[in-house]
Amino acid sequence: QVKNKLKVNYENGSDLVIWPNPSTGLVNFEINETLHSEKQTIAKVLIFDGVGKLVHVRSNMDMQRVTYNPNNIESGVYQVVVEDIYGNKYTGRMTIRKP
Repeated sequence: QVKNKLKVNYENGSDLVIWPNPSTGLVNFEINETLHSEKQTIAKVLIFDGVGKLVHVRSNMDMQRVTYNPNNIESGVYQVVVEDIYGNKYTGRMTIRKP
């Protein structure tokens, strides 16, 4: 079982799962669809710093799970926006702790 998962409820009953959170390395994003038996497919991931500056964008994806390497960002708390293939947006926060 994976520890340090953060689930963020979405109004349609789905969750954005971010783990491990906090992280000192790779971070995973997954939309855990609770209305159907299938997981939603991620099309886009945007990451914003504490002042709202876009620090990472990855698009044109068709994946159920995305792994992010936070090498190019500093320690801190970041806002994550994940968009599924239908245009629904899921938001959450991730914490990066660099040694």
